[in-house]
Amino acid sequence: MSGPLRRLTSVGAAGAAGATHDVRCAFARLRARLEELSELPPDEWRVLDVGCGYRYPNVILFSRLAIPTVGLDVLPAFFRDGALARWRGEPELPLPRRVWRCAKERMLARAYYRELERLTGWRVDHGALQLVKYDGGAFPFDDGSFNTIVSNAVLEHVADLPRFAAEVRRILAPGGVFDMLWHNYYSLSGNHLPDDVNATYPWGHLTGDTRAPDTAGLNRARPEDVRAAFEGALDVTRCVPADAEHRLQGEPGFTPEGAELLAGDLRRRLLAEYPEDMLLSRAFIIQGTATA
Repeated sequence: MSGPLRRLTSVGAAGAAGATHDVRCAFARLRARLEELSELPPDEWRVLDVGCGYRYPNVILFSRLAIPTVGLDVLPAFFRDGALARWRGEPELPLPRRVWRCAKERMLARAYYRELERLTGWRVDHGALQLVKYDGGAFPFDDGSFNTIVSNAVLEHVADLPRFAAEVRRILAPGGVFDMLWHNYYSLSGNHLPDDVNATYPWGHLTGDTRAPDTAGLNRARPEDVRAAFEGALDVTRCVPADAEHRLQGEPGFTPEGAELLAGDLRRRLLAEYPEDMLLSRAFIIQGTATA
């Protein structure tokens, strides 16, 4: 297989794998957690997905269950706005790189949606979805607009967590629930850098050993920081570790991240400053309710 064809095949496989993860892991386990947490049946949920992402999978999947769902994000464009729209706002990139990124994103997204449709048996109608852009400040919704608020890999990017939690409380109806997973900064992959970098310099963002770019834009909040921010506005039910497949600690199959790399001098150095649970937990999930 030639180089270009191999790259195209790899891009398509990555897109399909992402859809499989989103359907069978992220969404399936989120829905199960919400059914345990909420006193309302799913057909009465009004869902807001904060940080729904460029491909907005949860908006698609909740909407297909006839659950009113809105996606919210600070992105300049969603996939349905057209592949070029995402890169128009990055004039600092040389034109060839922008063209390649645009082409690669189109291939990824097309493979992603084909696989999502195959897994669910649903045709994605992008035009029927409710997707809202905002500036990252106050949520553009009235008080009590939703009874279910979710997010995936968003909280680690939030600069002002107490303000964010207060906005969640404002738009969450009394008795409503929230469920939010964030990528733990103190995990092996918490720097959001490529896997090969983290394999070469495990926890380099904590030890200073990495030669990779700085992790600017991540708030470095610890689980206790996130919990404290939410407890100032909402009733927190639990804040627990989650793995790459969104299984919670204690559930069958839960897999710590990087346990085989946390050894020797590196282990001694890191454990002197950080708890082992925090180093080996790829993510955390915080859940709770709005006091009625």
